[in-house]
Amino acid sequence: PPSLLLTKDERTAFQRLGSDPERDSFIEHFWQVRNPTPGLVNNEFKEEFYRRVEYANAYYGKDAGTQGWHTDRGWTYILFGRPETSMRYQGNQELYPTELWFYSNPGLQELPAFFYVLFFEQNGAGGYRIYEPYVDTPDKLLREGGNSSSQAYLCFASSEPLAAHGE
Repeated sequence: PPSLLLTKDERTAFQRLGSDPERDSFIEHFWQVRNPTPGLVNNEFKEEFYRRVEYANAYYGKDAGTQGWHTDRGWTYILFGRPETSMRYQGNQELYPTELWFYSNPGLQELPAFFYVLFFEQNGAGGYRIYEPYVDTPDKLLREGGNSSSQAYLCFASSEPLAAHGE
């Protein structure tokens, strides 16, 4: 799971290591540089990270048949923490189930002050995954194919208005 936090350069450096002692040293340094209170034995960042992994494994992944930290919802929870609010839409005869998470001020300058993450259960099975509007298009949220993206959006917006506008 710590691999979720690796930068591109750290991943490259880790892959170049040739022995277990080198990898152990790298991992120890990895957590030291992320310690919010350097020098203390307890690393609050590391402890919170593993609490989130434990939570993700307990609550996400069963529907996908994998460990929770391997899922999009688990990954999102681990990186950003508990959403400020979340809403689950069970879907209906036309729409797949969706879940909308709202984050406000997650503490990362690289992100907007607030944002939504929409998950959907693609094909109605296999676990929830992040909905990417430019890749998935609104028609991926529909149980029956053949509708245009604009028709799908209108269907989704009429059934799940907040989620439709949150994407």
